[in-house]
Amino acid sequence: MLLQAFLERAGLPISDYVNDTKSVIENVPRLLAAMQYISEQECSTAGSFEMICQFYRTRQLLETRTKVSDDPMVQLPGINQDFAQRLFNECKKDGTDPLQMLRSLSRNEAVNLIKRVSRGKVGAPIRPILGQLYSFPLVSLEEINVIHNVEKSSGKSVGTLKISLKVQRELKEAAKEGSRKALSLTLVLGSWVSRRLLSLTSIPISRDGSWTVSKEMYFDWNEANADGGEEGGFMMLRVLLDGVRGLDWEMVVGLQ
Repeated sequence: MLLQAFLERAGLPISDYVNDTKSVIENVPRLLAAMQYISEQECSTAGSFEMICQFYRTRQLLETRTKVSDDPMVQLPGINQDFAQRLFNECKKDGTDPLQMLRSLSRNEAVNLIKRVSRGKVGAPIRPILGQLYSFPLVSLEEINVIHNVEKSSGKSVGTLKISLKVQRELKEAAKEGSRKALSLTLVLGSWVSRRLLSLTSIPISRDGSWTVSKEMYFDWNEANADGGEEGGFMMLRVLLDGVRGLDWEMVVGLQ
């Protein structure tokens, strides 16, 4: 109940509840980390890939203080559900997620779109909105390769997923507005059919500017192939942002 009141920004009747909420919020990340640790030990269990992703999505809700039903656009200052819905209606023609689409635009394009959709009534100064928007990392795929090796000592088949990602982030304006925060990028690799967890890694992305980050993820080649679908040879990769909702993406990865 305290967590629900926290997410909904509901008023609490007595100060004891306020103090209890602070204690709960401080301890929830530890609880989630412990639950995730246990889940990672059960990586061969069907659905463990989805469960791990749910832990990260739960953290996103807590860190952004939003509900599952809230549009990710409400993370921006002064943006309410009504504006988010109008922007969604504008974007659904192309089947694009509103926050993803808005973040991919240039500043001038974003300002014009916000003014057009809001009909001149944004509800907040545009500068803080843009400062927060462009402090969200824009992550895109540069290159991805899958390699198969056999360990000489053990004879075990090991797969290596090599991935390069381009990260763009603008922090100067967000820092002025007091909305800058450290974030990390989590890559979760799962099997195709049973969604078993194959590999997991995180990358800190606290820098300002544009840069490329490369990472290698190791996984059990035989397990991935055995659960790769009727035709074989597929995995699922999800790229999740800690602390931001609406900018996650996923892709199908081939083993061949």
